[in-house]
Amino acid sequence: MCVPALIALSTDSDPHIRTKSLKLHQDLAGKHASFIHSRDIEGVRKSFEYQSQVRGGPQNVSGYNDNIETTEAVERPIAFLQPLYTMLRSKRSKRNDFLVMLVNIGDVDGTIDGVTATAIGTGVPNQHLVRFVAENISALDFKYLDEVLLVAYQISSVIAGTGLTLHQLFETEGCEGVECESARWRAATEASVSITILFMLREFLKAHYGVTEARCSGFSPGDTSSTVRDKSVAWHVPTSSQTSLAGRGRIDWSACAWATVGLGSPETYKEQRKLFRKMMASSLAVIDELAPMDNNNSGIGNGD
Repeated sequence: MCVPALIALSTDSDPHIRTKSLKLHQDLAGKHASFIHSRDIEGVRKSFEYQSQVRGGPQNVSGYNDNIETTEAVERPIAFLQPLYTMLRSKRSKRNDFLVMLVNIGDVDGTIDGVTATAIGTGVPNQHLVRFVAENISALDFKYLDEVLLVAYQISSVIAGTGLTLHQLFETEGCEGVECESARWRAATEASVSITILFMLREFLKAHYGVTEARCSGFSPGDTSSTVRDKSVAWHVPTSSQTSLAGRGRIDWSACAWATVGLGSPETYKEQRKLFRKMMASSLAVIDELAPMDNNNSGIGNGD
């Protein structure tokens, strides 16, 4: 029961509290390895809530732990969730489940009944929580190629599902009878911010780990070959031509400003839908380009 609180306290600015909470968590994990991680995702949410309290609001929360000073921190920040991930990574199945669940925080918690839907599922993700998670993922110390590819794969799955449904919904904007400022329309737009955040995270990881889109699209979570599973990867600062989404080790949200400040006026909602349609058009174009290369693609291009 105390695990979520321990995970949250491991993000505290006081080094004594961080050390004590981490030690207690490690002790519990050592004694109860079979089930102690069952509430890790709740701990992630609790960490966000805790940081929201101490920083004066969710808009001020970052996924980067600036309380720890290292010589590399200027170019490569440290994730708040790094200690938790370090405990999980020794067991590939638990590690992979955790990464998938992290990405899925950005998905809609509910159903969207297609283009003619009358309601969005009530669980539209908190965009500040999604940004917090995305920044954490971006700063996790990945060692192997399959870690990066799994995150990219899962993001593609979200884009192929919820993302494509929202894209089709937004394509009706301007048509007769569509109430663009209805509660349903606003909820869909807010959900699209979360998908946009995940898309930007995917591009960020590709740039920083030097992974091509073809490699991402050809990945399958069931691939147990050592060429993927045990292949090491190295984080690097991209060249200047790649810094639009991957600048200096931290995701640059300027292309989607409402990821940090939130949506406000009707105009920002319209701008977000425009940005989202452009992002989806780019994704679909890449899929069409890669599809002839590999008929067995397991990512977004596999019949979605």
